[in-house]
Amino acid sequence: MRLMSYAVLFGAGWLYVGIIEYLYHRFLLHSGHHAVHNAHHEAFFTHAYDDGRLLNHWAFVAVLLHLIAFFALLPRSVALTLSLSTLTYLAALELGHAWIHGHPKSWFARWHIAHHRNPRHNFNVFLPTWDYLLGTRRV
Repeated sequence: MRLMSYAVLFGAGWLYVGIIEYLYHRFLLHSGHHAVHNAHHEAFFTHAYDDGRLLNHWAFVAVLLHLIAFFALLPRSVALTLSLSTLTYLAALELGHAWIHGHPKSWFARWHIAHHRNPRHNFNVFLPTWDYLLGTRRV
């Protein structure tokens, strides 16, 4: 594959993980049955945000299963590219989320902070691609 093909595949991986993040956040975390996520929303208003409690162990299991599936079903170069894309997206998600809560008045934080004020909008934490495409983006 050519370098441009890998770049497109890497970007497609970010879109893929972004829709999973969106669906997971919108339909599972906001179902009312996730005490840690509910506490995260409450902590925003009391300024007691604890990023160490936010990590979801089941999300890491899901990522691991995706990585295994990539290597089992796809050519090695494609699997490696998608794996790197997935892992960099998740690293950016976790680091970006922690940074947003540490800098809530920044321009970068505004759409996620708006989610805490109105939890029916802005489900992508730091890159609102799917919120734009699915009509849930609000500031």
